[in-house]
Amino acid sequence: MAKVITVLNMKGGVGKTSSVINISAILKEKGNKVLLIDLDAQANLTQGLGISDDLDKTTYTLLRRDFKIEEVIYKKDGIDIIPSSIDLSVADLELSSRTLRELILQNLLEPVKNKYDYILIDCPPNLGLLTINAIAASDYYLIPLQAEYFALRGLVKLIEAIDFIRSETRTNIQLAGVFLTRFNKQKTLSKDVADVAKEQLKGKLLKSFIRENIAIAESQAEGLSIFEYDKKFNKESNGAVDYRNLTTEILTLIK
Repeated sequence: MAKVITVLNMKGGVGKTSSVINISAILKEKGNKVLLIDLDAQANLTQGLGISDDLDKTTYTLLRRDFKIEEVIYKKDGIDIIPSSIDLSVADLELSSRTLRELILQNLLEPVKNKYDYILIDCPPNLGLLTINAIAASDYYLIPLQAEYFALRGLVKLIEAIDFIRSETRTNIQLAGVFLTRFNKQKTLSKDVADVAKEQLKGKLLKSFIRENIAIAESQAEGLSIFEYDKKFNKESNGAVDYRNLTTEILTLIK
């Protein structure tokens, strides 16, 4: 049975999509069967894997129950993905009148959970109905935290909000951890944010962090994981080293 992991943060640009892509690449490398779900109307995960965001079968049509889940799964380099599109931007409104609307995604995933080892969900940067569905459907969640003070503000409140959603939906999602992104050990700010986050999170700040690395953005622009991008240029970037360490640490926490 798949472990379902949601990657979320209410702030955009903190590395949610990059993390989903690169964590899933390591999971696949370790022999796991992985399904990715793009739950963001911006479709960055979809585009970041080199898949068109102009498809008829997407998360939007799945949530509307226009197709069975098996029909909306695409394959890319050994990883399965349910892609997104701009149509998803109206999903919160359209689904709001549905019965048990918070559990739509949870119920849709049931037929395929036994086919995968891990299911990773990339969420939009808000706590709307789509994110609530992801929370209700997941066993664990991860929060990428950009190493700056504006990203740190509200983090504890976010965790409290997810705890409330967990109790209201009677689901069992647990915080696997928070990890720093765009970390620069030469900057006092990065170190200060790490210290404050460590104090606030009481053991939930992961030891692994993602350093500032242009190769991560370049790989996403080419529709590649950081590992595929490095292989193309016969090198190993800091981003590849960091995501490998991060995934190893996550796997020790998710059992």
